[in-house]
Amino acid sequence: MASDDEPQGNMGISAPDDGRLRKLCRAVTTLLIIAVILLVGLCFVVPTDGVKSVIENKLSDRVGVSISIDSARIGWPYVLVIEGAVSDGFDIQGRGGFKAREIRIGRGWKTSWVVTVDRAVVRLTDTSDDRWVPEIFARLGPVPMNRIDEVSRVTEGFRRKVALRVSDSTVIWTSGVDGGTLASAYDVVFSVEPVGVPGRDMYHHELSVDRATHMDGTEVNYVGREWLASEVKRYIEVHRSGKGVPGAVGDFWNPPHRDGEETSEE
Repeated sequence: MASDDEPQGNMGISAPDDGRLRKLCRAVTTLLIIAVILLVGLCFVVPTDGVKSVIENKLSDRVGVSISIDSARIGWPYVLVIEGAVSDGFDIQGRGGFKAREIRIGRGWKTSWVVTVDRAVVRLTDTSDDRWVPEIFARLGPVPMNRIDEVSRVTEGFRRKVALRVSDSTVIWTSGVDGGTLASAYDVVFSVEPVGVPGRDMYHHELSVDRATHMDGTEVNYVGREWLASEVKRYIEVHRSGKGVPGAVGDFWNPPHRDGEETSEE
């Protein structure tokens, strides 16, 4: 029988999952370190000529015309920043094309992607077979000849996955026959993104145009609209601004209503 003076041994008791938890922590830490290295590495890789060429090819495939860019980099908060994008032959009068001072592409919370475009110019040209080029912007072609709810139809193809924000931009519709301007919209500010509405998918649209010329030559100064759209209703007005919208241009800014009623300007 052991005496009270004999030293007692210490027994440690550990949970069976302690070892697994430590391994998991080490694995997560390792993955975070690798992720940081990759993210930092991309900041140096993206500006290289090789990546610049890849971006130009991707943009060209997407837009449908050859695109060149001045530079690309990673910007805050970790988004791809493309500067000086321009389509081949953009300076040729009446030729369909696209250019933008800056395009930012990043991951979103409500959508997969957030695309921000600053100081863009889209020149749409109609063709002999009633198409509009560049092809990616073809849905914008009929917009001046319709009503504002047509803009909701234009966004249906991408708004589930992409939140789009456009600032200080221009859209010009030109004739493929003589290169003349058919219609135009200057200082365009536009955005579309999803909003949380229980039980349905809704999308918030906001559009303002500082100066526009309609197909009939009528000119209009600043007009703005803010509205919601869903898959079943293209236009639920939230706010409107601007006064004195004349003629056919006024028709554009007023969505169709039941029984042929029109919404008057403030």
